[in-house]
Amino acid sequence: MIDAGPFIAAERAGFSSQQTLQVLREGSGTAEMSISAVAYTELIHGVYRAKSKARAEARLQFLREVLTPCLFKATHDLWPTLRDNFVLNKRT
Repeated sequence: MIDAGPFIAAERAGFSSQQTLQVLREGSGTAEMSISAVAYTELIHGVYRAKSKARAEARLQFLREVLTPCLFKATHDLWPTLRDNFVLNKRT
């Protein structure tokens, strides 16, 4: 589980979204990465705390680029379970 800290440090250091993902992948080895809802909320809060509109937009873009692949994978991995246990079984 990745805390908000590495994302914040990467953004402050000027890492691109691709650099951030590469460093996180290298650091996790073969383990799957995930981010908690709390860490996600902290990162979004950082967008609203930005001191300028340009900084807020840059942070939001960074988060979109870094988190979209993670969220897509999580959704993709969960879909069969959701489909089989909730969606299809609720239809009559």
